[in-house]
Amino acid sequence: MLTVDTNILLRYALNDHPKLSARAKSLIEGNTCYVPLLALAEMGFVLGSVYEASPTDIVAYARSLMQQKNLRFEHESRVLQALAGVEAGVDWFDALLWAAAPGQHEFATIDKKFASKATQLGWQPPVVCKL
Repeated sequence: MLTVDTNILLRYALNDHPKLSARAKSLIEGNTCYVPLLALAEMGFVLGSVYEASPTDIVAYARSLMQQKNLRFEHESRVLQALAGVEAGVDWFDALLWAAAPGQHEFATIDKKFASKATQLGWQPPVVCKL
């Protein structure tokens, strides 16, 4: 299994560079690849800041990657919950930070909006406002 970085994910998802995108496609489709949560988080950042993609578009890119049979994602079931949260208005990084947290711990924040939205979504472990 290969671990892939953000650049490979972006070239594969965007198909925007003839040579590099073809290499990324060949790499991903020819191997079983592991996607660290940090690479997925960075991909969302790059798509939003450089490519000016909306949160909806970023989630669509992530979901399309998650449908690829050769890609395995760190914390996959929680990432799926996080993506649904982003669609419901949770910030990309807040959602992925929650997905990365150990499943048995509460997630503490000072962001009341995030805590409220996570409660509405029924996220477990819960997001709690501590300050």
